[in-house]
Amino acid sequence: MPDETPSCIECLAQVHPDWQFCSHCGSRLVPSRTIVPVAGTPLPPGIPACGNCNAAVDTTGSFCWRCGVPLETGRKPFIPAHPQSVPEPETDEDSLGAPVPSTDEDHRATSALSEGRTPRSRRPVAGGALLLVGVILVVAALFFGWYAYSITASDTVSGTTVTLTERITLYPLNQIKEAVTCQGWSECAQFNSTSTSSYSQGGSDGLGALYDSAAGLAVAGLVIGVVAAGLAFRGDRHQSGRAGTFAVLAVILVALAPCLLLVAQPTVISSQGAPYTGPGTVPGGVSPRTSFFGSCTQTGCGVSFPSGTTDNGSWGPAIGWYLSLAAIAPLIAGYLLVRPRKVAPTGAITPDMFE
Repeated sequence: MPDETPSCIECLAQVHPDWQFCSHCGSRLVPSRTIVPVAGTPLPPGIPACGNCNAAVDTTGSFCWRCGVPLETGRKPFIPAHPQSVPEPETDEDSLGAPVPSTDEDHRATSALSEGRTPRSRRPVAGGALLLVGVILVVAALFFGWYAYSITASDTVSGTTVTLTERITLYPLNQIKEAVTCQGWSECAQFNSTSTSSYSQGGSDGLGALYDSAAGLAVAGLVIGVVAAGLAFRGDRHQSGRAGTFAVLAVILVALAPCLLLVAQPTVISSQGAPYTGPGTVPGGVSPRTSFFGSCTQTGCGVSFPSGTTDNGSWGPAIGWYLSLAAIAPLIAGYLLVRPRKVAPTGAITPDMFE
């Protein structure tokens, strides 16, 4: 319809100047008068007609524009928030188009429209909650190890199998943990140990710089995610654009952190020289120097254990790395809920108004 088309005073839907009732909510548009059915006037085949007055109707509406009788469209008719503002019907025929009490949700949505504001949606609140879930996962990831590599050496001594395991775990907050455990031998207690050090103490400044960068990306992502959630909780459609922009930035920054390690870590470890006693200290062997995931056996695994032992090593991401990846899912879901949505024409009622 053209822009100058009048609107229903009850539901603000656009109506035709010749209509006597609003096809959207059934409110009377013209002074009350009796509507005489014209059932004797047939319409061409295929044209929907009102069962009461036989007027041609548009089935996208819920009420007949001529007599105000509800149409059998299979949809629940919309009732305006203030039915008392509609003039009392003067005849039995007019009473068929009179509105009936509405639900609380209908009242809230239509009242908001009549006051010139947009009804509050639950979508931004749900989106903000999902963004906070992603932020919480990122915070948890910062306190878990992001990478671990270990080597296990076993040998038979006096008919008893002795197993010695060394595990090194890398953390994003400038921390390396090394644990050595021995099993199967009465003298194992002297070998069991756990130690914590920084990257610089272990001679791994390059690796420390890499993890500082990954931690910085994750922290920046969680801070921006909190900002996006705060804007979403305000429930203001005018802020939805800013909330969506911050949510996108949070997703990108959080995703970059684990991807940075995946791509750069093998190269950085290889350039560190040989400060490690874990897997891959034998030149040319398959190790964390050559791949982000992997395993090895025998002499290619390391040189820290006695010769003649059966060595098995493995390396790959730890729980913190996987938590940082898991945080991306709720962040993306939150963005999809808080992103700007298309604005419906003036007077239109959209499903998300009642969500």
